[in-house]
Amino acid sequence: VFPNPEIGSVTLYVTKPDGTDEEIDGLMINELGYYGYNITADQPGFWEVTASWAGNDRYLGSVSETLVVPYGLDIGRAIIAVCPSDSRPFYSTANRLGRLAYKTFASRRFDAPRIQYFDVNENQDLNEDGFVRDVEGPPTLTNISQAITDWAAQSVDDETPLCLYLLGEGSLDGIELSDGSILSAIGLHERLSGLETTTGCDDVVIVVDAPHSGSFVRELSRLGRCVVTSTNLGDAAFIAQGKLSFSQFFCNAASEGKSIRDAFLYTKNTLSRLPGGFKDQ
Repeated sequence: VFPNPEIGSVTLYVTKPDGTDEEIDGLMINELGYYGYNITADQPGFWEVTASWAGNDRYLGSVSETLVVPYGLDIGRAIIAVCPSDSRPFYSTANRLGRLAYKTFASRRFDAPRIQYFDVNENQDLNEDGFVRDVEGPPTLTNISQAITDWAAQSVDDETPLCLYLLGEGSLDGIELSDGSILSAIGLHERLSGLETTTGCDDVVIVVDAPHSGSFVRELSRLGRCVVTSTNLGDAAFIAQGKLSFSQFFCNAASEGKSIRDAFLYTKNTLSRLPGGFKDQ
């Protein structure tokens, strides 16, 4: 709790996967402003936890955002592609944001076997385990296609979602890959349609952070898909190696436990308050 009220207690509200609610009162705040409680997860599914502090004579009370925690579920598979060649000026920014996206998925309980990561620089230790074996290969049409139609097809189904996160230099034709080829929205749609037909997967999330990425929305939008793009048909801004960018704010919000919708709205509102081209995204 910040500012630290020095004395007081927090109430937790827990909604279990079966819809039943539990209220835990009287969690004392210590001298550093922290509190704790161990929740025993005895049901598979999504657990929702909200914290509330009533306030005191100095501060108004507050209610936290709801934290959603999956338990006993296969949370899905993720494909991340840092699309530019390392000879392009934008590569260092895309590489940094791609690593941030990887860490964000890891914070949402996607371990290494659940992620396929593509980058021209294959010698990267993304999960910081001391081994440089986390990159599958360069982001080419063949590799991305195989990740969707072969690798993901072995694991996703009507209960296991697929997430794609694409970073790169875009145009109205699509995203340019490291070998100079173009991943178009129509081409991506065809690959995803084949996967959905084969596996029954009806929960696909596609995030595209690139100039003109809004052109992907119309072609990719289908029932069972969530398409998130960093801009409309115009440009996308990246400042300070992407420390000011759509992906920076979106990943930060997702790492805090926000839903895709809430992370997008937070990012959109944040960008709208920044100077320059951000407000036009």
